[in-house]
Amino acid sequence: MIELTKHSRCAALAIALLALGLTGAACAPGVGGPVCGDGTCDAGETVASCPADCSPAPVCGNGTCDTGETLASCPADCAPVLLCGDGICGLGETVANCPADCQCGDGSCDPGETTALCPGDCPPILFIANFSGSTVTSYEDPVTVNGNIAPDTNLAGANTGLASPSDIIVTANGMLIASNFATQALTRYDDAINTNGNFLPNGNVAGGATALAQPTSLAVSASQDLVFVANIATHVITVYDNASGTSFNGNLPPIRTISTTTSGDLNNPVGINFGAGDELYVANNGGGNVLVFAGASSLNGDVTPTRTISSVEFDSIFDVFVDGSDNLFVVDSADDEIYIFNNASTLNGSPPINFTLRVPIAGTLTAIAVDSNDTGYIVDNALSTVYSYNNISTRNGAVAPNRTIAGANTQLSGPIRVFLLER
Repeated sequence: MIELTKHSRCAALAIALLALGLTGAACAPGVGGPVCGDGTCDAGETVASCPADCSPAPVCGNGTCDTGETLASCPADCAPVLLCGDGICGLGETVANCPADCQCGDGSCDPGETTALCPGDCPPILFIANFSGSTVTSYEDPVTVNGNIAPDTNLAGANTGLASPSDIIVTANGMLIASNFATQALTRYDDAINTNGNFLPNGNVAGGATALAQPTSLAVSASQDLVFVANIATHVITVYDNASGTSFNGNLPPIRTISTTTSGDLNNPVGINFGAGDELYVANNGGGNVLVFAGASSLNGDVTPTRTISSVEFDSIFDVFVDGSDNLFVVDSADDEIYIFNNASTLNGSPPINFTLRVPIAGTLTAIAVDSNDTGYIVDNALSTVYSYNNISTRNGAVAPNRTIAGANTQLSGPIRVFLLER
């Protein structure tokens, strides 16, 4: 049986009257108007005049996920229900609020877990910029990698926009940014860990307004969401904000620049990295020294270095790194040595070198990164190799590496920089 609405009953009655040769109104005047309670919010009906038919518009924040609201449009009302105990570390669950589902040792790097708290689930990841091959490769848990081992990811191909990548960084929210020496551009990939293959960048910072001029090294201030770029053609460090946002794209001008026009101290700044307390360390190749700029995130214009670190041993320094224990590592590509200084945050002038690590049979050393367990990763550009050392902060003299990543399977091709991601 078909149930007719009031409007369809009026129409049916009119047809029946015509069939009998009769005329007249099928329905009394006004009867064909909206009828409150028929389940349809007709023209003329409102929430006030007929709440039974006309539901109110959804109100985000009322505690109910109403029709028309979604998790994207109103997360306050439509947040997923946490089913702690279902064996799945779902959205919104963490190690703290649901240890039953999110636990160390389950093989998944769950929310609330870090490399320090649960290295088995959240091992560090080593990213390598291959200058000659125009690729970025990565290894998860690199302390276990030794020999001719294929990488876990290999960002490569014409679509990637990589063109002689001179450095890479990973932002606080997991975006990979590469500086491209050949095209004077910064390419952005929104998922550093899983970006693999001939993958298009999610952003490309390029153009005259960027002031990029042979970008050679990158540093990231995670707390300020800033990217610092060392440009050797102009001897200027350019600074860009919203590093982890989608607006990091296009012909983006720097928000600030760091230069030393008056003093001329910045000369071929080939490597930069942050130490403690917002201090930016610069491998100042042309000056044969390491420059330190305190409060780097707020510096702008013609400034003077806060500290200058020099040594008669410096011949052609190419990179600097400060670890969590305040040790300064300086890479000398001419001597293939790593100079290690303790108490980096207090150094000034010509302090004594505490240890000198010499890599036997090295080609040309260009970069270093050190993890929180004092494991160091050193790049050999000429031999397309990465050396790995345990207890690197106290290594002295000619010491063979504990592990070596080299060979055709590694797809290393003129590697120049490394970035170590500890989650």
